[in-house]
Amino acid sequence: NLSDLQAWADTLTGTPHTRKAHIDTVRSLFSFALKTGYIRLNPAAALQSVKTPDKVKGKVLAEREVIALVNAADNDRDLALLQCLYSAGGRVSEICALTWKDVVPTPDGGAELLLFGKGGKNRSAKVSADTHRLLQAQRRYAEDTAPVFTTRTGSAIDRVMAHRVIKEAAQRAGIKKAVSAHWLRHSHASHALERGANPAAVQEQLGHASLATTTRYAHATNSSADYLIL
Repeated sequence: NLSDLQAWADTLTGTPHTRKAHIDTVRSLFSFALKTGYIRLNPAAALQSVKTPDKVKGKVLAEREVIALVNAADNDRDLALLQCLYSAGGRVSEICALTWKDVVPTPDGGAELLLFGKGGKNRSAKVSADTHRLLQAQRRYAEDTAPVFTTRTGSAIDRVMAHRVIKEAAQRAGIKKAVSAHWLRHSHASHALERGANPAAVQEQLGHASLATTTRYAHATNSSADYLIL
């Protein structure tokens, strides 16, 4: 019964995220048992989960801030990098690892980026025609196997350099926040959902394992009050 489950939950140790994962797993199990008719009542429905801090809230730039950040790029490579991070919604390690063979043009002038993500999972992420144009301006005579974003010596940039580009652009743009590449990823998801994008499409673009992860971004700036007339 519920008291048994709550007593079990009270014995859990570890971080809030770990405890929440255990409780949510049990709640999911009981929900499945109810749906399949194995049980008639679901005592876990009222089981209190663990509140975890919202890591998304406060780490989303306004659209005007993204534009200011991109426009504050110091050179053409940095401009392409900043816009690509936002347009693709990719992780900084995924974008830094791009080679030209991973940039596949699409009929609308944009491109599909073949990204190699966490856990060895691969996916494609679309970028706009404007972003594709900025990328192609960097290629010149580079081979298909050459990195898209390079240092002066021709080697691929790493995440440390990418973060330095972002922080310096943020300073020039007058953005007084600890902006990182992940902020651009958060901003991509939040802005897309605000503009009516299908959450499943955002999930696929960003490579989230769970749709629940994606829908957190819908709560980052929106409230039901936003839809009221007064």
